[in-house]
Amino acid sequence: MPGDDDHSIVVDDPGGAAWLRLVGLAVTETFGLVADLPLERRDPSTAELSAACDLIALNPVPLHFEASLMAPGLACILLRGVALPIDDGARVQIVLSWREVLNRASTARLQRDLTTALRISRPKSNGFDPFSGDFATKARS
Repeated sequence: MPGDDDHSIVVDDPGGAAWLRLVGLAVTETFGLVADLPLERRDPSTAELSAACDLIALNPVPLHFEASLMAPGLACILLRGVALPIDDGARVQIVLSWREVLNRASTARLQRDLTTALRISRPKSNGFDPFSGDFATKARS
């Protein structure tokens, strides 16, 4: 699919060795995948890609998938992709899109840091916490 090269992977022999033939720049930067290496099936970050390749090898029809992965920088990656059979399933093109979000621990830490920063910037604060569940009630008082 022209135009999706940065977010695309082409895999040869998807049901066998699963060789990465082409890997887009954005995919390489985010997931560390590079061309001319096998798709590691035991790696948690590529397990969903491997499963999609296996399914395409069994039944060469387009396959949509979603997954969430933990990134090294304490973020969670929400991944969505479509695997497209090429050459009757002997080759697969996978087009990916993703969003990176903070995990729960990082979100809680960010909320604490922002709350502390707001209290420091307003020394006469009445204990107002913008991240508490009763935000609207406290904002009116």
